Amino acid sequence: MESWWQLDVERAAKELGTSLTSGLSSSDAAARIEKYGRNQLKEAPKRPPWAIFLDQFMDFVIWVLIVREIGQHPPPEPTSLCPIKPATWDGSHTHIELSVPSRVIGVVHAREITVQ
Repeated sequence: MESWWQLDVERAAKELGTSLTSGLSSSDAAARIEKYGRNQLKEAPKRPPWAIFLDQFMDFVIWVLIVREIGQHPPPEPTSLCPIKPATWDGSHTHIELSVPSRVIGVVHAREITVQ
């Protein structure tokens, strides 16, 4: 037998034992549901929010930006109580400040997509 996608419509209907004009009768449909089950995909297991959040950081570009961010800040002086003084903040740390809220929004969006 040829693959299903290679068959013409009439032959496929004949192979499946149905009519192109009237379809299956209710009793035939019920018998096929009993024999083969419903024509439904199994639902994928739900992923916990923490796993979705961590997946947001699995992009190479994100890691490049995080490493760049960490490399821009020198190690703290041993006598300093505050590793980064507010006077030295020049906006170069913005990526990490924006990355985490952005990833949280990504988690919320991913969960909304899987619910629909």
